[in-house]
Amino acid sequence: MVLDRWSRSSVVLLAARSGPHRVRPFTGRLTEQWQIHTALHRHHAPLVAPSGSGSGRTAQLRGMPGIGKSLLAQEYALRFGSAFPGGVFWFNLHSVQETGDPSAVMDAYTQQVATAADALGLEASESHLPSLLSHLAIFLGERGTPCLWVVDGLPDGLADEQLHQLRGPHLLASTLVTTRSLRYTAFAEAIGITPLPDPDGLHLLTSRRHPQDVAEQAAAVGLVHDVGGHPQALDILADLAATTGFVHTRNRLHAPGPDILAGPLTTALVPHPLTERTATADLLRLLAIACPAPLTQAAMESVLGALSAYDPWEAAPLVAHAIDALLGTGSLSPGSAYAWRDQRHFTTLAAELPHHAWPPAGT
Repeated sequence: MVLDRWSRSSVVLLAARSGPHRVRPFTGRLTEQWQIHTALHRHHAPLVAPSGSGSGRTAQLRGMPGIGKSLLAQEYALRFGSAFPGGVFWFNLHSVQETGDPSAVMDAYTQQVATAADALGLEASESHLPSLLSHLAIFLGERGTPCLWVVDGLPDGLADEQLHQLRGPHLLASTLVTTRSLRYTAFAEAIGITPLPDPDGLHLLTSRRHPQDVAEQAAAVGLVHDVGGHPQALDILADLAATTGFVHTRNRLHAPGPDILAGPLTTALVPHPLTERTATADLLRLLAIACPAPLTQAAMESVLGALSAYDPWEAAPLVAHAIDALLGTGSLSPGSAYAWRDQRHFTTLAAELPHHAWPPAGT
């Protein structure tokens, strides 16, 4: 998608492939928007830029599924559009995010770049990506105005040479990437997107219905804490509360039976099915039970090595591989010890853990 001729009053769509799956109400995140702007323009003041902060022009928004990375990128483009008079180029990779196939990701990106080039009236002699980017680079250089190049929903697993092709093709293009992966640290300056603070979470939850009395107000505040300020979870609860009220919605959230948050959110937050009998799934169950307490890698190796399903000497490489995979999906908080990334959002696992409890069967 190419958004051109940005102004405060109008946006002209020159070409569109696909946008984010759903537009949710946006609230807060002003600090993060300024962090994005600073990261993309750090090259204007290289002598005062903090050491290790990156060279500017490229930034990545990282966070767990449903945390609002795409919406934040959209909001930044709208609020700071005057800084990019050359337009906003938007490339949506959400449709290939779960494929795990880097070639499919690059094919989807190439198709969207071709659409943008065609919308701008560029006639590329060849349809492969380097040629398309070269034509766009010439066009952007001749136009001579800054633009924003957004790659939304970047999956894990791309090689360095593939990542390089995702950057804007000209120095006038600032590149903003959204991703769940925590493994692209060297690619661009990272901005971590965390759950909403309580006031912003409450504002989102009550955007469709205001609490009618003290009990409803208390239930609304409780719901924000129950899901740890997770924006997509709050959006789901806001839809439910709009018709049934906050007290009833919170009672349903904590009631036994089907999880009212089950669906795409649960699938995204639990990327590896808990029915699997793999080291990654076993560690995911272990981390979910320990959550919110973190576990060191050594502790995870000890537990895995004690299970009859694994030989003790297999534990270290299996845990290392599992941690790497979970960091790629944004499921873990990295550090000297690892924790389930969505530390306070227990409810999405409520329907899963009783049926697939630890330890695995036969251990």
